[in-house]
Amino acid sequence: MIAAAARGDIHAFEALYNSTAGWLLGRVRRITGDSLAEDVLAEVFLQVWRTLALYEESRGEPLAWLATIARSRSLDRLRTERRSHGGELEAPQCELAEEGHEIGPEQLLAVAERDRLLKVSMGALSPKEQLVLGMAYFRDCSQNEIASLTGLPLGTVKTLMTRSQQKLRAALTLGQSKSRMVQNGIQAPVA
Repeated sequence: MIAAAARGDIHAFEALYNSTAGWLLGRVRRITGDSLAEDVLAEVFLQVWRTLALYEESRGEPLAWLATIARSRSLDRLRTERRSHGGELEAPQCELAEEGHEIGPEQLLAVAERDRLLKVSMGALSPKEQLVLGMAYFRDCSQNEIASLTGLPLGTVKTLMTRSQQKLRAALTLGQSKSRMVQNGIQAPVA
């Protein structure tokens, strides 16, 4: 099935999926838990589809290859979730919601201003910088994956990531300073 799917036979890939998905889902669930398992399984089969041509039967059994991909994607997802949520597997609850308080107008305005600042700051990045940063933060791609998916050299991806993060940090810091000055009734300097 793997050899036929590697040649582009979609029916062979479908048969591979149907014969292994349940087994792999069980393995993924043991690592990630129920809440993430189906998403990770989709990532597993996406990677399998992309790397079918790389499979070498002499290096191991097909199920071992699939299990390795499933384990790797599962652990990657757990790391991503923990990094995204400050070491916790799930997003922390909002303190205001836990305490039962309503969000006041000042907080809503602060959130709206922060979102506006982020949008303006992202708009100041070049299209390549936006692409690389977006793939890293919104699709959780590693720098190697970004290089592979975009065709950019790894060094270029690293440079774009560093430069875009520095630009974003500087723009957000400047924007926050101007917002504080305006809130305090001080005229912000014209750039």
